[in-house]
Amino acid sequence: MASSKEILKLLADLDKQMGTTPIIIPRALLSLCGNDYPMAIVLNRLLEWVDTPLVLVKPYLEELRKSSFKSISGDLLDYDKKMIAKLTLLEKEGWVAKTYAQWETDTGLSKYQVMQAIQKLERYGAETQRFIVPVFDDAKNMNVASLLHYRLNRATFETYLQTIQA
Repeated sequence: MASSKEILKLLADLDKQMGTTPIIIPRALLSLCGNDYPMAIVLNRLLEWVDTPLVLVKPYLEELRKSSFKSISGDLLDYDKKMIAKLTLLEKEGWVAKTYAQWETDTGLSKYQVMQAIQKLERYGAETQRFIVPVFDDAKNMNVASLLHYRLNRATFETYLQTIQA
């Protein structure tokens, strides 16, 4: 029979194979969310993404370098320059694009669970907004899409934390 350490190692290896990371929620965060696990998982991810730079811009730049969307001189087209500026601004403001399929892969939560959690987290500063952003298909062709973006308004969240600590 396998030891608990061996089982945990096996599970960690499976996470790596699946391209996922373990979901670790601080107990205080779970309590803050009223022991609502989906809500705590979503809030935990939003807190992680607040300080994660280049989530949007880096993949876009990598695809542009591989693509033929350049002028004859090799410079980026004006459209691409504007899109990079827009994505950079979104990142600086803390916005992250996630599809419901990405949420499910990342957290194991269904679309409904994510929608419910975000709705509950609005009082903590969770925000959603649709932005037009570039997307690449499997053939590396660029299109634009309206993607739902998420962020945690840090000032609102910190104000909320101060009120419960007082």
